[in-house]
Amino acid sequence: MQQIVAICGTHPPGAETLYLDIANIVAKKKEKGGECMLYLDGFQKVTSLLESGAVSIYKVALYELLSLIGLDRSDYDQAAQLMKAREIMFERYPNLKWIAVTDGPNTAYLFHNISLTGSCEKSIWKYNVKQLQKEKHMEVQRKATAKR
Repeated sequence: MQQIVAICGTHPPGAETLYLDIANIVAKKKEKGGECMLYLDGFQKVTSLLESGAVSIYKVALYELLSLIGLDRSDYDQAAQLMKAREIMFERYPNLKWIAVTDGPNTAYLFHNISLTGSCEKSIWKYNVKQLQKEKHMEVQRKATAKR
């Protein structure tokens, strides 16, 4: 059975090695043949964790991603910056399988590192967040109407 370990946010003060310790546990489980993925949703002080090679899925806000790789958000063509950021991240962190990029109510993206699998029909997915929110709102309304 596939297991996913989630690390969210910045480690608490005084626990600087906590996230790397968790990453090491996940790595040992994989070495023993276990199916385990590490999901990271954080921005501050995550470089060493990403460099460890243990992170499979990284969720990050667009402005955090651009800051992490040293790109300036103030003057960017979003599509070009996203593709550049994707390229840099998969180059720096070759064991990273997925990157999910959010931008508030704007379009969200999911990038797949196809170099790990050799081939994939699609390596980029776009999600219209406003459309998803609208569909969720409509579903809630349908359920409320059905209860009457």
